[in-house]
Amino acid sequence: LILGLVQVQTDARLMLKLCQAVAERPDQLRAIEAEHDTHLFEWISDVPFELAEHGMADEAAALCQRLAGVCYPATLLGARAMILARAGQREAALAQVKDNLARARADAKEEGEDEDLEVLDQSAEVLLEVNELVQAEALTRRVLTVVGPRIAPTVEQLVQHKTGKPGAKDDEDDEDEDDLLGDDDLNADLLVYGDALQRLAKILRRCGRVSEAKEVEAQL
Repeated sequence: LILGLVQVQTDARLMLKLCQAVAERPDQLRAIEAEHDTHLFEWISDVPFELAEHGMADEAAALCQRLAGVCYPATLLGARAMILARAGQREAALAQVKDNLARARADAKEEGEDEDLEVLDQSAEVLLEVNELVQAEALTRRVLTVVGPRIAPTVEQLVQHKTGKPGAKDDEDDEDEDDLLGDDDLNADLLVYGDALQRLAKILRRCGRVSEAKEVEAQL
């Protein structure tokens, strides 16, 4: 456990040095990933949670705050909210969620697009963590509303591939299905949609709305 904590603290210090080095040109993080075949996003997003798991929630929250000024702000500020929620710092977590949602709404208005799906999804998870079920349900349904139309055509095609063609599947069918599932953005949407359905079912059960929860679970 001690060795694990030392390694996580070392990673956190290294991460801060890296982000400070690219503070004026954060796009270099992607260049580093490409040059060295590394996954900095996963590393940067995981270390704060690892710190929190070692009993250093305040340090983890502060790390998220500092890093978010340089890279991946939606991910890191969402992580900060969850870390605070899990640490029992309810009001601080809710304040971070409120700030994250306000920023997402402002960005969406400025760009004329939907609110950042990652922010909506993360915020719903945090609200569920602190048992703010009404708000968690509203945000989760918003996620489903945004993602549903994007994945509907592909889901329909997948169903047709599995059930709509007579006879045994051939190699061409397998290739068609692989093509459908070969889009990273689509796969991300499918994952978010499934997670949101699971979260909605959990919220409904906590609210005692069991029949509604079962209807949602039937879609999984």
